[in-house]
Amino acid sequence: MKLKILTFLIAAFSVLFSLWGLGYIFFIFNVASAKPQLIEQKTDAIVVLTGGPNRINEGLNLLADGKAPKLFITGVNKTTSQKDLINQWTRKDKPNNLCCIELDYEATNTEENAEEIQKWIEKNKVKSIRLITSDYHSVRAYLETKDLLEGVEIIQHPVTSQASYNSRWHFWTLTFKEYNKTLLIWTRLDHQTNKE
Repeated sequence: MKLKILTFLIAAFSVLFSLWGLGYIFFIFNVASAKPQLIEQKTDAIVVLTGGPNRINEGLNLLADGKAPKLFITGVNKTTSQKDLINQWTRKDKPNNLCCIELDYEATNTEENAEEIQKWIEKNKVKSIRLITSDYHSVRAYLETKDLLEGVEIIQHPVTSQASYNSRWHFWTLTFKEYNKTLLIWTRLDHQTNKE
C-alpha cells in the first residue's frame, strides 16, 4: 500500500514538474519575442513601472512623440524629481515644452504599482493606457494591473532588459524568479475569480 502511494506521489510530482518546465520554456520564449503592441495606436495615457533599464526613457520618448497626452510613472524613488528624470533622458532632441508628467512615490512592488495606477486612472478618468515595463516583467505587470482596471484598455509595451545581453546567468536567474512570481499571481487571481 505504501509503495503504491509512493509511486503515485512520484508520478504526480513528475507530471507537475513537467508542466512547470514546459511553462517555463514558454515563458522564456515569450520574453525573448516580446514586442510592443499596436505601436501606432494612441492612448489616453502612458504608464511606466520603474525598476528596470530603459522603461522611463521609453515612456518619455512616446510622450514626446505624441502617443498619449499624459505620462504616469509609478514606483519612483522618493529622492528623484521630475527634473532628474528629464536630465537622465537619452533623447538628443528633447522638447522644451514636455508636460503632463506625474510621479508616484508610494509603490514599492508590482502589486502596489497596480493600486497606484488604479487610483491615478480613476482620478484622471483614463480609458486606455500603454503599459511600459521590462520584457520579463510584462506578463505579471499586465495581470496585476488588468485585475484592477475594469473597462480600461491596456496595451502592453515591453522594453528589452539589458540583463538578457549583459549576462546569460543574470537573464536565466531573472526569468526563473519572474516566472514563479507570475505563476503565483496567476494562481491567486484565478482563485479569486473562481470564488466570485
